[in-house]
Amino acid sequence: MKVNIWRRFDPWLFTPAILLTIIGIAFIHSATIGIEQFEELVPRQTIYAALGLGIALVVARFDYRNLLAIHWWIYGVILVLLATIFIAGQLGEAGARRWLLEGAVQPSELVKVLLIVTLAQYLALRKNQIGELRTVLYSLLYMAV
Repeated sequence: MKVNIWRRFDPWLFTPAILLTIIGIAFIHSATIGIEQFEELVPRQTIYAALGLGIALVVARFDYRNLLAIHWWIYGVILVLLATIFIAGQLGEAGARRWLLEGAVQPSELVKVLLIVTLAQYLALRKNQIGELRTVLYSLLYMAV
């Protein structure tokens, strides 16, 4: 039996992402025409956009429900990433400590997505008690840690 890997791919979601990316690059180009110190921004943004769209295509093939069985492990990874940022993270331009590896990696963006998946599983396991104050408080604590 042949499995269609693009069965869950949504072109109506991906097409606007591509169009907005192209528009964004065009805006950067029009804002930096003739300014030598910013001439590398368009090629660099184009590379980042291509990488981002490629990663989006890879992630679109993955069923996030496979992560639900290991949600506690993922939560542990989240805690380790956040502790690493706290201990070894570099300060950004605005003074926020959120970068690793000389500003090359920002794990907090990955943490946001993973935290949504793990909290969703946490609440799904407690769907019959979701209206109880204890469940609400534990979910808030889950997010606060």
